[in-house]
Amino acid sequence: MKNLKIGTVLLFLIGVISFTSCEKEEFIEDPIVEIDTSKLVNFKGLPVDHRFETPTEDLEAEHNLSYLKVMLNKMRQKVAVKKGITHKSNSGDFPSSDEILEAAKEIMHLFPYQDILEQDEYETSGLGSIQIADLEQQYQLEQDLLAKGKWEMIKQDFPTLTEQEIYDNIEAIDQYYEQNLDYAVFNEIANNEKEIADRVALNKPNNSKVNSTDSCFTNLFENLILFGIYPLNIVKAGIAIAIVGNQPQRYAGDYYPGGDGDDGSNTRGDAYRHTIWNALLANNYFTLIAKWKRILFAKQATDLYESCTGGELDSKTMDYHNNAIGRKIWDDNTSHRKILGIPVALRRPSTARLKELIEKAVNEKSCFIVKFNLDVFPNNELTLDKTIQQVKALIDQTNNNTIVYFEGTIAPSRYGWHYVFSHWEYYDCSNQQQRSTKPNKPCRRPIYTRQWGEIIRCYKL
Repeated sequence: MKNLKIGTVLLFLIGVISFTSCEKEEFIEDPIVEIDTSKLVNFKGLPVDHRFETPTEDLEAEHNLSYLKVMLNKMRQKVAVKKGITHKSNSGDFPSSDEILEAAKEIMHLFPYQDILEQDEYETSGLGSIQIADLEQQYQLEQDLLAKGKWEMIKQDFPTLTEQEIYDNIEAIDQYYEQNLDYAVFNEIANNEKEIADRVALNKPNNSKVNSTDSCFTNLFENLILFGIYPLNIVKAGIAIAIVGNQPQRYAGDYYPGGDGDDGSNTRGDAYRHTIWNALLANNYFTLIAKWKRILFAKQATDLYESCTGGELDSKTMDYHNNAIGRKIWDDNTSHRKILGIPVALRRPSTARLKELIEKAVNEKSCFIVKFNLDVFPNNELTLDKTIQQVKALIDQTNNNTIVYFEGTIAPSRYGWHYVFSHWEYYDCSNQQQRSTKPNKPCRRPIYTRQWGEIIRCYKL
């Protein structure tokens, strides 16, 4: 698989080198290619070379849950007729997120979206910062090459549009592809239901949820489509939820004792789990170049989860706070890949990079809200336990970039150089900025000294 991927990248590289070489030779004019527009169909005013099997009525319809159920039922009926078996109307459940993912793996190469399987190679645990930086560089190089190929795919599908016109209409173009993605995925399911079910069952031990009693987590996709995810896409939501799966629980378990399972509520592990979950959901909801839909999807999914689960108000406030930080970390570390100044794809971080960023945010930039009076530091500085409302208020007052937690142990201190206040230095500032009168108070500036010592993590009493 690795050799195949490298080979694919090399082919892309050869194409890019050829493209770049021709681009530099300004005296060579591009050949004029006549386009047979008679074979193009119209989608939202855009001529498109419609190479997919999606019928026009399915291409133009709104793909809500009711419509998708009817469309899938028609496909199942058609397959039953081919096989000479009886098909009962409305028989068969709506596919699970795992089934949607398995079907999508078979047809995703036809679409200009990101690689579904890329996480397998880039989520390796136990890497140092230098290794992660090297891995990230390799990852971004491969994604640059793949993005150019995906952009060429879009140009071929919309042959009458310039690159600028493609960018100007990218939302409609993205909708064109997701309408076809819906049809292709459900057609794959209708024709290969048993094979897909077998693959899901085979992968179940690897994708099983850590806490199977958490029905709000295991039923997230079903609840999400039941309550509606407009203006987002149901199939894309299923793919993202299935790809992410239980990765947040596994990573939290790797980094933090007690961060995984029933004893992990309100701890650093819990904070990490919620933060990485939102970042991964945004990273795996497919769009061409839009960031806002990915962020909206992560918010809708995790907000629904929080509304489904129980828990005290301070716990909920902590989760919502950390969820938002996870989406912001993803947003801050995602930019656009450009060709000649035109955005053509997202430059998304690898899973390994997201894990590193969020681990550092939890261990180095978080704040421990001291709720309980205990014999350990800093809980022993608290005289009385705080109420739920008091903890909520402290979380609400915390910077939106600072991860919070209030149970378990405080993040370990570290030793390093830091600046300590020494004294005030007074000086004559009467002539500064051509002052006509001397200030009533003497001018002063703080003087700090650089010292080596213990740096205690943030905590609030």
